[in-house]
Amino acid sequence: SSEPHHIEFRGLTIKPQLMVGYKNTTIVDCAHIDGLPYLRLVELECGHAPDQGFFLGDCDHAQLLNLSIHHCGLICAGMSKPDFCHGIYSCQGDDVLISGCHVHHNAGEGIQIWSGDKGERMTRNVTVEYSVIHDNGNCVIPSTGEPCRGTGIGLFSGDGHSARHNIVFNNNPGISVNYNATNAVVEGNSVY
Repeated sequence: SSEPHHIEFRGLTIKPQLMVGYKNTTIVDCAHIDGLPYLRLVELECGHAPDQGFFLGDCDHAQLLNLSIHHCGLICAGMSKPDFCHGIYSCQGDDVLISGCHVHHNAGEGIQIWSGDKGERMTRNVTVEYSVIHDNGNCVIPSTGEPCRGTGIGLFSGDGHSARHNIVFNNNPGISVNYNATNAVVEGNSVY
């Protein structure tokens, strides 16, 4: 196949607006990655992106290892609420591993796993492990003045996801399994 695959980025500090992939979209994420199987992101830092920290779409077998993601989503342009922008947003990718990450002070969720809208491919087997996720939901809804939702780890839709051996604190809520997620495993986490 002529499509890119087996790409690794290691040891970088990423500034917002980096785009990896082949879709022509205007983004203000640290990385908006679409359609790259076997992607490895290792020891990267992403901070102060106006929208998502890392967005992964259709990235089967991706690995996000030892990342630092913080203070993202504080503008969240084009979304109806600022808490729709997250530290890590993974959708429609199977067998994704997120391990050893530090995710904090993002507007929405720290880590959101989502299958997307009806008719889109279901996300399967995403694992979040050995990570520290704290102080997400770091914004206020302008129209109401209410604090943003800020789940630490959201296993929202899809099948076979797991959250294991993470430290999750000062989020609202800590870990959530919701929106038709099936066969999810949550074990060995410290949540407070």
